[in-house]
Amino acid sequence: MSWRILAFEDCLERIKKPSKLQKKKYLDKGKFPVVAQEDSIINGYTNDKNLIFKINSPIIIFGDHTRKLKYIDFNFVLGADGAKIIKPKSDINVKFFFYYLTLMMPKNIGYARHYKLLKKIKFNIPSLQEQQRIVAKLDAVCAGIDKAISSTKQKKIEEKNIKLSILKSIFSTNNSQKTIGKIATVIAGQSPEGKYYNKAAEGIPFYQGKKEFGDYELKKPNVWTTKTTKISLKGDVLLSVRAPVGDTNMNQKKICIGRGLAAIRVNKEYNPEFIYYFFNSIKDKIVGNVGAVFNSINKKQIENIIIPALSFDEQTKIVNKIKLIFSFINEISLSAEQKLYNLNILKSSILKQELSKKAL
Repeated sequence: MSWRILAFEDCLERIKKPSKLQKKKYLDKGKFPVVAQEDSIINGYTNDKNLIFKINSPIIIFGDHTRKLKYIDFNFVLGADGAKIIKPKSDINVKFFFYYLTLMMPKNIGYARHYKLLKKIKFNIPSLQEQQRIVAKLDAVCAGIDKAISSTKQKKIEEKNIKLSILKSIFSTNNSQKTIGKIATVIAGQSPEGKYYNKAAEGIPFYQGKKEFGDYELKKPNVWTTKTTKISLKGDVLLSVRAPVGDTNMNQKKICIGRGLAAIRVNKEYNPEFIYYFFNSIKDKIVGNVGAVFNSINKKQIENIIIPALSFDEQTKIVNKIKLIFSFINEISLSAEQKLYNLNILKSSILKQELSKKAL
């Protein structure tokens, strides 16, 4: 049987949208798993049986902001917001469509909606029998790769936990304190109207949220704006203020910031990197456990955060100490980073080999 060319929406069944559970209501433990658009398969729990989305066959979850894909084969509660349920029609194997979406994943356009980009994709769909053959082959080949990827990711999580433990230890020894509001100006982001956005590098770079963060400083800009609202300058500490809350980056240039960010501009008595590392040390206290404390944080709450009161020289010594320790950790983790990259490239090439030879 020849392969059919179908638009994205022609591949899907219409389903009744289930109720969503707000993130602030997630529990650490509970009877029913919550599935949202964040990394893990399960993102929290609830005991509210009225929210359960019952399935009689597997479905796919797509993160509208995150682009995360999840193959789900159990009843669950849908987390808000940005999680889209994708249910292929009966003549399309769900795992086949999952693999196909993995291959055809739209480009990251920052903190924006990506589901609309899926609607532009054309899919080449073979017979159900051929889909099943391809899935069986990909399952067998990719299982080992997925296991290796999972193991490598776990090592990176352990690295982050080690760094957090070091930061907590360093910042827990000082008793003298001040509030952020006493030593810095907090600029809450505000997004310009969409009509002023462009990708032609006209105006100044526009950043909207954590998705545009690098490990230490911002990634290269994807969007510019010809109209500025709230400006962040070189040396500001950028804080993610909407879910996920608490992540930080150092800003190295003049940019416009949207509602997902706040800029912390310290006075001359404070080293910006000291504030950067301090916020990293308290990130779990700002975010809390799943669903706890803040789903977002406002300017006033940021200004009330308590920080150590140290001289500029003492701050700089602490910053240099952290950088030295982290440099050793980063050197060790480079091999894991390269391994993860190589594994993802290998998996993509296998998917492409099996699927794109018939794809558009």
